[in-house]
Amino acid sequence: AVMQFIFAPVLGKISDIYGRKPVILFGLMGACIAFLIFGLANQLWLLFASRMLAGLSNANISVAQAYLAEIYLSKDWVEHDYQKAITYLRLAADQDLASAQYNLGYMYQKGLGVTFNPVISLMWINIAAINKYEKAKETLNYIISEMTSIETGKNIAHANRLAHQCIKNNYKDCS
Repeated sequence: AVMQFIFAPVLGKISDIYGRKPVILFGLMGACIAFLIFGLANQLWLLFASRMLAGLSNANISVAQAYLAEIYLSKDWVEHDYQKAITYLRLAADQDLASAQYNLGYMYQKGLGVTFNPVISLMWINIAAINKYEKAKETLNYIISEMTSIETGKNIAHANRLAHQCIKNNYKDCS
């Protein structure tokens, strides 16, 4: 933690000069080397040195955050490359990441990169709620209130069936 505290500004300045990606790659390589040294160490000082190297390498977290901010604020993101986002969110949702499942539901609810579909939206947000994502639990009532009263009962039941079927099939063939 001390090494991260000391070297985060240093790596930030280096990333301003040489770019974010090389510094992030340096951090990944440094972490790999640190873990290798830690695993092969036969003396106490090597353990401490490897942890110091790991701390220095992990100081790149602020660089990674800056890189994400730049991507988010870039022209490409402002133009809303939703199709790419859907692809990545789907991969993360398949790995049982509840926040990705929630975001997929949101994108279906708003029609961002996909066709507007309240049932599929409700299905993904329901899956996120089942996986204990608190924001999803809060959003379920809002989505249900947006549906018309005639279709609400059928849509909710259909979305619940789809959600349980999707979970049962390990997120394969989810609509």
